[in-house]
Amino acid sequence: MAWLFSLLLLTLPVGLLALVVWLQQRRERAWRALANQLGLSFSDGTIIGTLHGQHVCVATESRGSGDSRRSYTVVSASLATPLDLGLRIVRDGWLGGLFARGHDIVLGHPEFDATFRVSGDEDERVRYGVSPALQHLLLQQLRRGPTFTMDDRGMRMERAGVMMDERWLRWALEVVARGTLQLDKARAHIPVAGTLAHHRLAWQQYAQAHGLKLSTAPLCVWGQLGDTEVHVYTVRTGVRDYQVDISMRFRDVLRLGLHVGPQGVFDRISVFFGSQDQRFGDPLFDKTFRVRSANTERSERILTPAIRKQLLQLHGQLGPITVNDAGISVRLPYVPHEPAMVPRVVNALLTLSDAVEEAANTEVAAGPYR
Repeated sequence: MAWLFSLLLLTLPVGLLALVVWLQQRRERAWRALANQLGLSFSDGTIIGTLHGQHVCVATESRGSGDSRRSYTVVSASLATPLDLGLRIVRDGWLGGLFARGHDIVLGHPEFDATFRVSGDEDERVRYGVSPALQHLLLQQLRRGPTFTMDDRGMRMERAGVMMDERWLRWALEVVARGTLQLDKARAHIPVAGTLAHHRLAWQQYAQAHGLKLSTAPLCVWGQLGDTEVHVYTVRTGVRDYQVDISMRFRDVLRLGLHVGPQGVFDRISVFFGSQDQRFGDPLFDKTFRVRSANTERSERILTPAIRKQLLQLHGQLGPITVNDAGISVRLPYVPHEPAMVPRVVNALLTLSDAVEEAANTEVAAGPYR
């Protein structure tokens, strides 16, 4: 009998490995078939794509450690631009009450208010965001069932284990996509955040004067300024706390493998250990920025002394500014109190963007030899 026991000990790991491989292949076949049916993509063990106009994803997550490690199937849908409500919706109950952030906002629908906990920065804005259509959907589909959360980014639900039930996965994808769609639809009716209300008029006037679009959740203007695509929006970083992201996309991608960004402590350490940064013989610029490029000769002709001076001035006035092949971006660490300040910053960055594109076009027209 001893030899039989030894044989079992030797073959058991092989059998378990074969079972794991078989289950993985079965899951991949099921998920790939579902993705094909819904017009989604399956790659690297994940389903991704667009459903009801929202980006959706089905993936597995492993949590815990050692013997307590478990796998979960997570189905999610995300907004292209997150809201700024500080929103969180969970099902009511002991765990829901424990993990809900802030007080429970009453929406006025008795059954919904008794079933779900809703929190956010400003009650009135949240009431506009959690529309009657969204309330109906959540009551209809998630009065009971898997763990779910809805927040400024979209919606996700999860179940323990690796799900291969096509009907459940299809249902979950449908619910998170439709729920996120309702959030996106409600965006147009949500008023601007209270702390940003005095900025709305200045941003609206700037948008109207330049043919740009305006959104209030988050406060945002975007569109074309001349040949440049511009996107300016506030980013919620905490309760009633915001920063401003501004990005400019070049009309033509530079194709330099270019990255210009502020120096940091870890950047200086990497340089010490031999990382190759491009230097310009410009002490202040070289100390302030790291420059990487696949074509140092071209990038040196594009990043002229005048452009480097503009970068230094804007970096000092605004905050961390970056340039890459696609364009220019900066995040203001706070929203300036003066409403007209952000439009002025946009104009200054647009001037820099035009200068970079002009230098790039001049360099290309001149060819490799001067």
